[in-house]
Amino acid sequence: MKKVYTTLRFIIFALPSLVSFSLSHAYTLRQIFDKDKLSNSCVVSLCQDRSGLLWIGTIDGINSYNGREVRPFLYDRDKKELSGSVVEQLIETQDGQLWAATLYGLDRYDKYRNRLITYKNFSKNLCLDKDSRNTLFVIPTDHRLFYFLSEDDVCHEMKDVGLAADSIVNMVITPNDEMTLFHKNGDIAGYRISYEKNVPRVNLSYRYKHTAEIEICKTDGDDIFFVDANLTLFQFDYRSKNAEQITSLTQFAKHGSVQAVVRFAGDYFIGFKTGGIWTLNISSGVERWEEIPINCGVCTLMKDRYQDIIWIASDGKGVYAYSDDEYSISSTFSSDISKLLGRPVRCMQLEKGDLWIGYKGDGIVKIDDYTPLTDLRHAHFTHFTASDSRLTDNRVFAFEPGDNDILWIGHHEGLNYYSYRTRTIERLPFMCNGEPIRFVHDIYQQDNYLWIASVIMGVYKAKISWRDGLPTLTVVKHFVLDGGDIYSNLCFSLYPDGDYLFVANRGKGVMKIDTRDDSYSMLRFDSRIPNETVNDIFCISKDDDGNYLFGTGLGLVIYHPDGEYELLNRTNGFPENMIRGIIKTGKNRFWLATNHGLINFDSRTRLAFTFGVQSGLNISEFSDAAQYRTEDGEYVMFGGVNGFITIRENAKSKPSIHMPDIQFDRLSVLGVDYAPEEFFGGEFRTSGLLELNHDQNVFSISFRAIDYLNGNNQQYYYKLEGGNDQWINNGSSNTVSFANISPGTYTLLVKYYNCATNRESRTATLQIRIRPPWYFSNGAKSLYFIFILSCIGLFIHYLMKRSQRHHDAIMQQLEQQHKEEVYESKLNFFTNIAHEFCTPLSLIYAPVNRILRIKHLDQPTLRYAGLIKNNAERLNSLITDLLEFRRVETGHKTPKITAVDISGIAQSILEAFSEMAVGLNIRLEANIPAKVCRNSDSSFIVTILNNSLAVAIKYTEHGGIVKLCIDTTNELLNITISYTGRKISEGNLPHLPDRYRMLDNLEHNPDAELNSRDQLALAISYSLIHILGGDVQIDTSDKWTHFRVTLPASEATANSTPANHSEKEQLIPKADTQATPIRLPSTPFDDSKLTMVVIDNEHELLWFMTDLFSDKFNVICFDCIPETDSVFCDNIPDIILCNYMMSNFNTLDFTRRIKSNPDRSHIPLIMISAKHEIEDQIAALNAGAELYVTMPFNVDFLRTSVEKLLKRKEALKAYFASKISAFELVDGKLIHKSHRKLYKEIVDIINKNIENDKLSAEFIATQMNMGVRKLYRQVEEIKGIGISSLIRECRLVVACDLLIKSRLTIDEVVFKSGFSNRVSFYKAFAKKYNCTPKEYRDRNSIG
Repeated sequence: MKKVYTTLRFIIFALPSLVSFSLSHAYTLRQIFDKDKLSNSCVVSLCQDRSGLLWIGTIDGINSYNGREVRPFLYDRDKKELSGSVVEQLIETQDGQLWAATLYGLDRYDKYRNRLITYKNFSKNLCLDKDSRNTLFVIPTDHRLFYFLSEDDVCHEMKDVGLAADSIVNMVITPNDEMTLFHKNGDIAGYRISYEKNVPRVNLSYRYKHTAEIEICKTDGDDIFFVDANLTLFQFDYRSKNAEQITSLTQFAKHGSVQAVVRFAGDYFIGFKTGGIWTLNISSGVERWEEIPINCGVCTLMKDRYQDIIWIASDGKGVYAYSDDEYSISSTFSSDISKLLGRPVRCMQLEKGDLWIGYKGDGIVKIDDYTPLTDLRHAHFTHFTASDSRLTDNRVFAFEPGDNDILWIGHHEGLNYYSYRTRTIERLPFMCNGEPIRFVHDIYQQDNYLWIASVIMGVYKAKISWRDGLPTLTVVKHFVLDGGDIYSNLCFSLYPDGDYLFVANRGKGVMKIDTRDDSYSMLRFDSRIPNETVNDIFCISKDDDGNYLFGTGLGLVIYHPDGEYELLNRTNGFPENMIRGIIKTGKNRFWLATNHGLINFDSRTRLAFTFGVQSGLNISEFSDAAQYRTEDGEYVMFGGVNGFITIRENAKSKPSIHMPDIQFDRLSVLGVDYAPEEFFGGEFRTSGLLELNHDQNVFSISFRAIDYLNGNNQQYYYKLEGGNDQWINNGSSNTVSFANISPGTYTLLVKYYNCATNRESRTATLQIRIRPPWYFSNGAKSLYFIFILSCIGLFIHYLMKRSQRHHDAIMQQLEQQHKEEVYESKLNFFTNIAHEFCTPLSLIYAPVNRILRIKHLDQPTLRYAGLIKNNAERLNSLITDLLEFRRVETGHKTPKITAVDISGIAQSILEAFSEMAVGLNIRLEANIPAKVCRNSDSSFIVTILNNSLAVAIKYTEHGGIVKLCIDTTNELLNITISYTGRKISEGNLPHLPDRYRMLDNLEHNPDAELNSRDQLALAISYSLIHILGGDVQIDTSDKWTHFRVTLPASEATANSTPANHSEKEQLIPKADTQATPIRLPSTPFDDSKLTMVVIDNEHELLWFMTDLFSDKFNVICFDCIPETDSVFCDNIPDIILCNYMMSNFNTLDFTRRIKSNPDRSHIPLIMISAKHEIEDQIAALNAGAELYVTMPFNVDFLRTSVEKLLKRKEALKAYFASKISAFELVDGKLIHKSHRKLYKEIVDIINKNIENDKLSAEFIATQMNMGVRKLYRQVEEIKGIGISSLIRECRLVVACDLLIKSRLTIDEVVFKSGFSNRVSFYKAFAKKYNCTPKEYRDRNSIG
């Protein structure tokens, strides 16, 4: 990170004053000046907001400073810029609201929303201040008063205030909300601020008149200062409304006007326009003036809100921070001494009042009569180099005071010494075994011995001899390691400790020499610390507890007397691992020099106070072992790469501890930085939540704890809950970075440890939510969950389906097996029954034939005998078909394939059916090609054609058409039989060839579209077709029904001969379709007889019924369900007999239509059926039938039933024709039905108006449109009581119901039941129920 400010440090002890000369305390002055980031070095205004952030107004915009860096304000989120570049004033109202007055307007900046609002109606020289409610008051040069409320952005003008017209120098709003105006003419006026409905008002509260004109008025918190025309400084007390003189400033007239006055630590700090800053101390009664040498003009001064700092806005040098620190540190640049000096300082020595400075390449500089207060620009110094003195080499590393007024000098090429008597540097030849001693880095004189540490050559012990006042050295001991290997003998510094001398060796550890016998031992630290850098020793010291401190390349090693040691470095809060210098300043107190500043270290408490660039060090990189401490211990000095620093501990109490809260102030996403205002704006401040998209999961977050004095001693720790729950030491870095964070919610916790105060801050938390991509969002997860559940469900459904299919297959197999078993058992049963029927059928058929052969029989006998014969033949035909079907199903009927004349058989069968067709008025059509011959079974073909044509003719309507078409295609024989008439519904088409259903029909005989006989015939045909390998299809179109048979060619059976089709009996149709159909019976109509309608589709049964009832009835027969109007068109029948099972007809609907007609509902209807199930009988009776008779029926029972129904009908007719039918017996009285209806109407009116107080006989009579007397008479006739008694009875019934079913009080019941008062209610209630209402409720209460 680039350093954001440069620092100048001064220690001021005594300064010449225009008034007096005094010794003052030390202080620290830091300069915040960054040419790259501070928009301009001319600072006009300052403001510190509630978070501690410093806002800097310059002549080129606004900057902010957080203790680490300066950030310029360029524009807000909408790219809006300030109204002007010169920022004259800055003031904060409520938190985050910063106001800036420029030459061309007034700007309001919301730092949390990064929003800027400009008010152009204001210009320069504004008077600004705020009250306790954060209302901003503005007075421009025209003396009008404006205000801005904290909750809105509107500029309001306050009318009729009456401000004085004289020029206003300044406006100050005091803490007690008093607006104080300082006028040029010396008037000071106070106005009390009050609010009415959130609108401020000002009223004059006092006036104060100063004796002279007021030139300048400045504020410092609660303090108000002004300077009058006599250049006298006054302090105005707003409480006592009085001005107190402080001092005269006439002696500072040449420094320009007063720009600012503040009080700090009991002193007055006065900033002048051109003359810098002067401090005034009058605590002792004597004015003591002191100059703060910033060498430029001052625009304003401001005390820090939270720390002991004065912020100085300079005219050309940026911002200074003045503070009274525990330590005063001054930086001295080598270039300040001489422009020729630029090399690192490697050693220093204060000797006889002169400061000796050794440079690595620039020789030696001796500054005469040096103190840290010496102005080096005017100091006398001597520069010694190898070119202009006897100095052997310009690379100087060590000084050591010697005897006889000499100063030992160690350099790259050996030794020199400086003689104070001759004031010259002298050379000193120094050899060991004929080889010159070089690379001298440290020198220590012990009595008459000189110890010399050489980098590369080891350690030498030389005896000092004197001859004629000149020293000579003789090496008495040479200490080398590893045989003189140059990398093993890098000796940097010496540390004497009693009889021992410790040598810092870079690479080999510490050499501990016993100076008494010159023995030595080595201390190494890599046995427990796995890093050899820990053996790179640069410097050594010792604390008061006997612990040795070794500055190494890996940190500070503390070596305990018991041989244990520990390492402290960057992980413990040090700014750098490498310790280049150590010097002891007090009890267990040390200064450590690093490449990144200084550390004030306490070896007992382990507290480390870091001083770096932020603390004012311009020289922050120091040389190896280049430290020095004066003999009195007052000063400590360290040499660095571009000069040296001087440290002094101030005699003052330690500053108060300031532990600011952590604030998150910057976000960097994918390398793109976002302004803190954008990061902290809007919802974040209220929700504490940072939301980022899934593709923004590489980001860095910066935070700050604004501490302008000890900020460099903060060690930050953080942890990310939800990611890593361990605290991570982030060192002094205030930025944490995260990469590839998974979507989710995390909590970032940040805290810091202040090494200087040994305290830990409060933990700051930040909620971070990484939004998942759309395919990982909650909605998507829900969809995935639903999808997975669906897949699981589908899979389970599939498994269940598969299991169900497997189960169904097994069940179907079992069902098929069961069906086959049932089918087989039924077939066996019907076959056995058929065999059993043969004998009784023969005994019926044979006698009937004999009866018919008897001559001269009467007509009824012949008719009944013929009827018996016909039905016997039908039953025989059915038995024959059933036995044939049995043979086919059991496989006993096998085809005999021969050449069959298909055309001849078809023509013969058509001829056989032609007579029947003519009788039924049916037209037969044929499309039979000549000479169609195929290999097949002739009997199979005859049966198929015979059965199919018989069914087609039977179900063809009168006047219809039956077609037979035969053709051959691709060796296939196609036979199509089509007819017009009753169509078979599509739902029943697939079930026609179903043999199982056919047997069910034989058993149950339901209302099927084909009767059992026809289904059996078709089932036989289908079976024969399948035996021949063919197929059959039945379909309907328009009015046609088509039977399509397809038969393949077959191989002729061996030894087969062509069939002889001349046998006529094979081609004769079935008996029930051969004869001319029986016509419906008809009898002459006799008016003296009753009329009976008989409906049945069996003509023979109709003839039987006609014969049975024709002696007493006119019998009208129908073979289908007629339209109801056709039944009653001529005569209304007296009774109807109807068959329950009519093919294709719903007799129940017919019955309902009859009974729903009022004119015909009285007609008795008898339902005759072969179905004996109770459900069918109930259905018939519910439809309206009076009687349900099962077949076979008893003729006498049927005749008696008809007779009884007709007598019942006549009895009802006689009853309704009599007068008694108009009365009802109620409570032992005969009441006319009209009276009963009238009574119901009266009661309904009473109940509907039970709460109506107008309910009376007159009210009821009006409602019923009758007279009152008639009403009384009618009620008296019906009930035998008066109308009033009836009303009272109804009200009592309502009252009883409310008492039992509700929780109403007795009074509420009285009201609800319509009684006018409690007395009448109680009296009537007691009379009727012999108890009180409460007793009635108690006896009859539910639960």
